Amino acid sequence: MTRIPFAQWLKDVGVVIPEAETVAIIVKLDLSRRRLKAIHPDVFRLEKLEELDLFFNELTEIPPEIGNLLSLQKLNVSYNSLKQLPDSIGNLAQLRVLQAEVNQIATLPASIGQLTNLVQLNLMTNHLRKLPQELATLPKLLNLDLSGNKLRRLPRAFFQNKSLGLLNLGGNKKFRRFHLRRLKRKLKCRIMY
Repeated sequence: MTRIPFAQWLKDVGVVIPEAETVAIIVKLDLSRRRLKAIHPDVFRLEKLEELDLFFNELTEIPPEIGNLLSLQKLNVSYNSLKQLPDSIGNLAQLRVLQAEVNQIATLPASIGQLTNLVQLNLMTNHLRKLPQELATLPKLLNLDLSGNKLRRLPRAFFQNKSLGLLNLGGNKKFRRFHLRRLKRKLKCRIMY
């Protein structure tokens, strides 16, 4: 099968690149609502890419090459059919916002703890039953939305978290009440349940 050239693929999915720009210097790429089942491999070669929007497609996986996007600051993979995030997500050291709500994510890689610039993480409406300890150690994380999952508790490391401003646990029907009371005592953030 012959691979479609990247510029042609972008045109085919309805992305307009201004004449003055070349594909190599794209900083923001909106591929939302395109019914994509896969992402062209050249997307992961965009060294200057800071924002990638893959909202509302038909993706079942994010290739490990996502870890090549070292300038990425905002990633939206919401409203797809993702079952997991790749381990290489931890390579995205500049990432500040990760939106992955309304997928089928059951586990998170421990490498998520390497996202030391992450400020906002939205994992609402997935299939999470437990979280990696590393998630609790993110030094800049202000907003964490875990609502609508299957969580019973959070890792103990969350009790020492000093950065969180908002923690949403609503809709986790099996979340243990005593654990919630303890979280409210230990954390200085607003907790929604």
